[in-house]
Amino acid sequence: MPAITIHKHLFLSSLRNTYTEASLNDLLFTYGIELEETVVENGSEYLKLDIPANRYDLLCLEGMITAMQYYEANNRPNWPVVNASDHQVIVENSIERPVLSCAVVRNIQFDDEKFRSYINYQDSLNRNIGRNRRCMAMGTHDYDKIKFPVYYRRGEKKNLWITPLNGRGVSEAVNEGAAGGVEESDEHDCTAAPVYDQNGEIAERNAIFPKITIEALEKAIKKNRVLSRYITPSTTTSYFVDSNDVIISYPPVLNSDETKISRETKNVFIDMTGYDRAKIDDTMRYLIHNFGGERIEEVHIVYKCNDEEDQGEDGEKVAGRESVPSTLITPLMDKKTYVLTKEQVNKELRLNLTKEMIKHHLERMMHQVSLEEVDIKVVVHPARCDVMHSADLVEDIAVSYNINNFDRLNVPFFCIGKELIANVLSDKIRAECAFAGFNEVVSLCLLSREENNIVRRRGDCPSTCEGDEMVGQIGGGEGIDEESEEQHDAGETVSPLLKSRPVKAKIEVLDKDSNLLNINLSRLALERENGGNVELLNPKSKEYQVMRTSLIPGLLKFIKKNAYHKPPIRIFEVGEVFNINGESDTGVINCRRIAGAVAGTTDGLSDLIALINQVLTKCKVHTRLVKKEKSLFLEKRGGRILCDDDVIIGNFGVVHPRILKFYGIGLVCSIFEIDLDNLLKIMVSKR
Repeated sequence: MPAITIHKHLFLSSLRNTYTEASLNDLLFTYGIELEETVVENGSEYLKLDIPANRYDLLCLEGMITAMQYYEANNRPNWPVVNASDHQVIVENSIERPVLSCAVVRNIQFDDEKFRSYINYQDSLNRNIGRNRRCMAMGTHDYDKIKFPVYYRRGEKKNLWITPLNGRGVSEAVNEGAAGGVEESDEHDCTAAPVYDQNGEIAERNAIFPKITIEALEKAIKKNRVLSRYITPSTTTSYFVDSNDVIISYPPVLNSDETKISRETKNVFIDMTGYDRAKIDDTMRYLIHNFGGERIEEVHIVYKCNDEEDQGEDGEKVAGRESVPSTLITPLMDKKTYVLTKEQVNKELRLNLTKEMIKHHLERMMHQVSLEEVDIKVVVHPARCDVMHSADLVEDIAVSYNINNFDRLNVPFFCIGKELIANVLSDKIRAECAFAGFNEVVSLCLLSREENNIVRRRGDCPSTCEGDEMVGQIGGGEGIDEESEEQHDAGETVSPLLKSRPVKAKIEVLDKDSNLLNINLSRLALERENGGNVELLNPKSKEYQVMRTSLIPGLLKFIKKNAYHKPPIRIFEVGEVFNINGESDTGVINCRRIAGAVAGTTDGLSDLIALINQVLTKCKVHTRLVKKEKSLFLEKRGGRILCDDDVIIGNFGVVHPRILKFYGIGLVCSIFEIDLDNLLKIMVSKR
């Protein structure tokens, strides 16, 4: 939960009632706000509060005052109203941050405390909703220092001169020898050179710092941990410039010192840029709700077509493109409307409220309510962007009703929690592996597609658990493993050997009397689509592209990173893998497995088999090992683990040198993997 610090005296003086420390704590707690402590700074008391994560309108003193005034029902401030104006922001060229919203706020009465709250609230919105200015970034300027219309353009960084806010980056640019980007002569000194306005008079300048090119500014602030993250390698950037050719903002990095706001500022121009229209509109509503001054004026954002882009090779207009500019009027203050019924509210809350009582509780939570014959029409406050469903309104009614006023229910049954049997089995197996001298490791569930497929293409993993039996064989393309007649007679069936190329797929028809599950065709089609991998939509890097379908890659990566330790290395892991399944609701199922590995100068296969026998003997199941000719492992040095009715529950063997070479391992490795879900089903069936 985000935390804020507000002035205690200013907060309490705005409320109707007089509160003690205990009663104030109760008031805030019933509203869903936690009072952490009262601190003293410079002789003044401040309240440190924990705010609900979805209530961005409460992240400042002004928001808290407004919400509590509604809640006390003594003073309900008017909703913000946007007035018409002729202010224009003209968008030219192709810009980097295409979504814009602007507004003008007049007659803000700043004092020291309100100005501090305003700056902190801006920073909080940029950091939280804007995701550190990536999705949304705002700039606030002294309206009286700007000449409209304002232009939003794209230009070369080396030709754009700006006076950085508070001179940030200027001294660093000079010290690092970037003086070529700092004003020194009248040729590049935009402050010294006279700039004329439309009336032919010299425009007044308020800058006290020298100008610097955006290119030099970026070089100077690359060492700044906060600002450097917003710098792009492009040689061009988007910027706001007024009609006096004063660059007022370079979003999302810095604003201009020439138009910065101060405690004496009365009128404010707000600009917001980014990529998410919803986030930008919500942020604007929060800001003008808490700092709306006496009057809010709209801004017309005019998108002008670029003539060069509209022309074809022969200089004529390209068909289908309009030369008439489109206009967007901001800020957007759309109001959401919901319809409730008395029966719906009382059913959800187990109360017996009348329509008038429901209206009273909703108005305490900042909403407008009108009662109709059957329904209750609710218009949500523009700053309550957290309300996205009628269920949120019911929750608001519960908050206003007060949690302490609800009757305690005598539940006629008891819910006694206990550990899942799968977790009990996993913990006991971990203990047995530790007693055998193996160290437990934990690897990431995400890995690269190549790492996941190299194990699957070379060999097969334990069969995916579906129902009470095992999945039959599926092969595709080249390199399909064929079973010998002896193995087939023994009741074996090849586990899924999934290829990235689904060509020439072959499905083996299983005997209906067999103890193996018939293959589900819809599942196979889903598996072939991604080669059997559960892939991430937008992976951050090639290392994290798919969810693992085996624990073996994680163990091999661990051995590679720890090969400098004295051999042998004995490790194991109990974890979940993720397989595609067309019959599940999500299309994916989790399967719990255990895998162990021994790496050293010798194969250590005897130690591995001893661990397998120890674990399965403790599980009281009868197992046997069967040779597998072609697989992940060396020829005649690997096989399968069969349990009771010849159900395959795992694989084991000495890893093939090609696999070790891929991972860069210079040791001999033996590995096993067992499907714990199938093992547990067999154990339960024996009870």
